[in-house]
Amino acid sequence: MRIYIILIILMLISFGLYQRSVINELKGENKLLTEQRDEAIKTNKTLVSTINEIEKDRDRKLVILDEMVKSKDRSKDSIKKIMKEVENENSNIDISIRTARIILNRMHEQTYDNNKSRD
Repeated sequence: MRIYIILIILMLISFGLYQRSVINELKGENKLLTEQRDEAIKTNKTLVSTINEIEKDRDRKLVILDEMVKSKDRSKDSIKKIMKEVENENSNIDISIRTARIILNRMHEQTYDNNKSRD
């Protein structure tokens, strides 16, 4: 009977040691997984901030492109108006001189309007 009790005690001790080793191994794996998770979170945050910077840069470029298109359209409209004025002006003066005069008049008007808006 004593032998059985000793065997049971030895089995309980060995089972306890086995549980202790399993717990220590799981703690080690948990620590490693926690470190990997923290590194993944750090990488994710870096990627998110990089994506945000790219989006901001893209938005700035889109605004610039939009302004360029608007400027191009305004220039086209101005050129069309100048051409109409040149065609409508009935005079014997050379067409290039008429065009230059109309452009100068428009520039003068713009300067006047800009100065007036500052005041």
